[in-house]
Amino acid sequence: MRLRYITFVLVVLFAVYGAGCVAFVAGGAIGGGAAVYVKGQMDETFNKPVHRVHNATLAALRELNMPLFEDTHDNTSAKIKSKVVSGEDVWIDISALSNTDSKVTVRVGIMGDEGKSSAILNTIQKHL
Repeated sequence: MRLRYITFVLVVLFAVYGAGCVAFVAGGAIGGGAAVYVKGQMDETFNKPVHRVHNATLAALRELNMPLFEDTHDNTSAKIKSKVVSGEDVWIDISALSNTDSKVTVRVGIMGDEGKSSAILNTIQKHL
């Protein structure tokens, strides 16, 4: 029985580490839950509707001196493209989870950058 348990744990660990980089960022009460960084993108849920999160995202980009290259949005979603100062492209997707909750996904560069993604999400939170 114990050997089965150990085998199970090892299989799960190999599956998680073999699937790519998985890290969880303990963000305290940022937006109502911790940000999650998986495979190059960071997701965060905010207890605000899409239009409020969209406005906060635009304010965050201005504060971070990030140019706006693309901005399409409606009542249930938004897609924003920008660049960080170092030149990597940034994609931000906002989607409604309900009338009052929104999910924000940030990817910096092709491979992702956890630190820069976290800084963008923290600045969005600051403007909410």
